[in-house]
Amino acid sequence: MKKILLLSCLIATPVISADFNIVEQINTLKIEQSQFFNQKSQTLATSIHAFCRTADFSAEQQNIQQSWLQTMQAWMPLQGVTKGPINDLDLAWSIQFWPDKKDITGRKIKLLLQSGQTDWNAQQVSEQSVAVRGLGALELLIFEQQLNAQNCPLASAIATHLDANSQRISTAWSEQYGPQLLLQSQDKKQQKVIEQRLIAELSHQLSFINKKFLMPLGKTHPRPYQAEAWRSETSMLQLKSSYQALQKYFLQGVKPLLLAEKKVYLANSIEDTFKELLTGWPVDPSLKKLLSDKTGLKQLYRSKMSMDKLSYQLQDELPLALNIIVGFNATDGD
Repeated sequence: MKKILLLSCLIATPVISADFNIVEQINTLKIEQSQFFNQKSQTLATSIHAFCRTADFSAEQQNIQQSWLQTMQAWMPLQGVTKGPINDLDLAWSIQFWPDKKDITGRKIKLLLQSGQTDWNAQQVSEQSVAVRGLGALELLIFEQQLNAQNCPLASAIATHLDANSQRISTAWSEQYGPQLLLQSQDKKQQKVIEQRLIAELSHQLSFINKKFLMPLGKTHPRPYQAEAWRSETSMLQLKSSYQALQKYFLQGVKPLLLAEKKVYLANSIEDTFKELLTGWPVDPSLKKLLSDKTGLKQLYRSKMSMDKLSYQLQDELPLALNIIVGFNATDGD
């Protein structure tokens, strides 16, 4: 499996106003986001454990499905990040195995359930394929199968494993990576490098999010099962959460920098494009449904126009305005 190859090169460091520190702003944002993801992961694990203990599998499972959805949406701001604890701890694939072009998650989960094992724990889950360790595996068990006597032990163990990994990320951001980042940024030379990386991260994450949009559209025909969260039919909700998280990153960290550089028109233009994309977002949460008819496809291609405009602004105009080159290649050959 190919990994994302990213190259960022600083040509000239933008001058940041004395009252604005992009390192502090983005560091605070990522700490908050990692803590929120940890909170939602804990709630999801607790809900699954409690439900499975009652053994009343005829009971309504909507609360657990909602808890999964909230956990998934809390993960979106951290998804595709190339710098920080998730990358350093190599946890991205364990938390979410996507893209899953060959439905490895489905095949692996089936094999685990057919094994007849009923005493699953988080350690045993950590020894399995990354395809069955995280949010995608839980989505299958919670939405496609619904929790039952056979899959509850496995679901509980996966939820515990996910919770532990979210705690590792949160702790690393708040106690290790975050403080270290701030300490390094006190050195003027290091500060310039860190600032450039944080600005470049906006482009890198956008590439990852756009891929989630474009893969299901396909080059010649729709590929709905390439969509993220297709089993829960919430792919469009996840995509919207991703663009909203990127919008917040821009508004909190990068727009003030553009304004300090007197790039007012570009700053406002990018903000307007984010609003345009999100305001016109399709109401149907299922990308699979939107891909199945002409009306849905029209909605998607309208959104794609805004997405393309945003990509040009963030990956072409923004680097040029700040004298930064951000190079990257597509992932997995797509």
